[in-house]
Amino acid sequence: VRGASLWLSERYRTNLGHELATSDAEGRFELRCVGPDHWLGAQKRGFAPGRLVRVPGTGEVELELRLLQPGGELCGFVRDERGEPLAGARLLLGAELPPWVRELDGSFVPERPPLWTTSAADGSFAFEGAPLGLAPLVVRARGAAPWSGEVDVLVHGAPELELTLAREARVVGRVTDAEGEPRSLQVGAGTEGSLAGVTG
Repeated sequence: VRGASLWLSERYRTNLGHELATSDAEGRFELRCVGPDHWLGAQKRGFAPGRLVRVPGTGEVELELRLLQPGGELCGFVRDERGEPLAGARLLLGAELPPWVRELDGSFVPERPPLWTTSAADGSFAFEGAPLGLAPLVVRARGAAPWSGEVDVLVHGAPELELTLAREARVVGRVTDAEGEPRSLQVGAGTEGSLAGVTG
């Protein structure tokens, strides 16, 4: 597969990573100075992201990545309650914390990572090479409440989505103990550390 993007996870994180290289005309690639505890995957338009492969992190190794399933596209616009475009909104397609699955040899590997993108100045966004079928979608933009739902990714694309984010709500309060003395604590809403979560 030529022109595939090679995705390398952050250390100990199978859901976050960076695209660092592109495969050549023969599908080959080379990554240098990769440490241990990373996972490698490949992505390309027209294919669903392949299964991740663990990088040994010692010596020179040759790994084979496979893109076996067709992928689809998902596009649309992110707007506020007034219909104005929301630029710079962060969108996450797929499970934010992918589960681990058992291979035929009995080992466990992480499922493919979620896809990330950012809306353009006109609020438009697009995902390419997404797994087909129903998938969770989360959207977050400054000044707006998080949006989450389920979307259907199709081979030949679906009608453009129109996502409307409500205006953010602000919660102000004071934390005290049983005697009424102030206490410094972290207060949050939603799942801590998730895109839709909020801490203060």
